[in-house]
Amino acid sequence: PYIAGFFLAILFYYFWLKDSKKANVCFFILASLLSAGALCDILKFLFGRSRPNLLFSSHLYGFHFFKTQALMISFPSGHATIISVIAMAMALLKPKLKWLFFALALLVGFSRVFLTAHFVSDVIMGFYLGSSTTLICYHFFIKKNFFSQFILKLPRKN
Repeated sequence: PYIAGFFLAILFYYFWLKDSKKANVCFFILASLLSAGALCDILKFLFGRSRPNLLFSSHLYGFHFFKTQALMISFPSGHATIISVIAMAMALLKPKLKWLFFALALLVGFSRVFLTAHFVSDVIMGFYLGSSTTLICYHFFIKKNFFSQFILKLPRKN
């Protein structure tokens, strides 16, 4: 739903309100979400780490490569990846509020461990994956204006 929401926001800002700056911000966040989400799903499949639930119920722990079952795709945390994309993007766009965004991301990460859906290392890797992907997208979309001939004109930051 968040992917569809950002896509609709791009259309709304660009075609309805004629505000290409806000449309570009939504495009940057959407590109970050799609990139980080795809990488997260690939890593989940490759590593096939069992979830904490299996450790407590079946004493099953570790990596079981190339698995697709929900209980075997714990690493990295998808929730941590997505919330870190949002937090990092918002921190880059609204630096004065960055600690609020990072605190909310930490709460989501803590909840994943508390609910025994993930190990701490799953959440840490999710944070790293989401944050680094967002920084790379920010560099290309905002700083370098990499896709300007193909997509909406992106504003340059000074």
